[in-house]
Amino acid sequence: MAQNLPQHEEAEEGEEEELAVVIDKAPKAFTGEKPLSQDQLTMIDMLIALKKVYMNAKSAEEYELLPQLIDQTIKIFQTVKIFLGWKETKEKVDDWNPFKERKVAEFWANHAKEQKKKKSKPKVEEPTTTGTVKEKLKGYKIPKKKKNSNAGATKPHKQNRGKAAQKRKRMAEKKSWRNVTHLAQAMLDFKEAAEQ
Repeated sequence: MAQNLPQHEEAEEGEEEELAVVIDKAPKAFTGEKPLSQDQLTMIDMLIALKKVYMNAKSAEEYELLPQLIDQTIKIFQTVKIFLGWKETKEKVDDWNPFKERKVAEFWANHAKEQKKKKSKPKVEEPTTTGTVKEKLKGYKIPKKKKNSNAGATKPHKQNRGKAAQKRKRMAEKKSWRNVTHLAQAMLDFKEAAEQ
């Protein structure tokens, strides 16, 4: 036996049916997507809160904190991007891209450091332009040219100078005379052997 389901009353001609929309789209379980866990929702809230902290620090001109805050924000952004995707993650933070903001944070941090250095340096009194030339050049030292020890070693005429070069020359002459005497002795021995 079939159960009788309640029938929807049809509207008469000229009248429109009034239907209420219960759900805008199918639940995530029906589309194959998993619903977000409580931890994932917490990560999204942390990302939004870190963006607000970064923007507040930037507007309060606390530039030294910006690089640290942006690094933390990027880490959480990357984590959220894993389960939400790039577009959805950017939409959660109003199309704000923390990777582009990193360069801005580094610029402001460097700018703040330079400003502190300028403020901390005491002003040095500049020497007056009046006075003699000798007084103006009093603290100036003329730099001396360094002698290159390798420069002389490459030129052959400088290698032959000195006692070491003369000693090498004498040793070479001795070797050549030894060779000549050995050759002469060998020729004499050969001549004697040929005569016998």
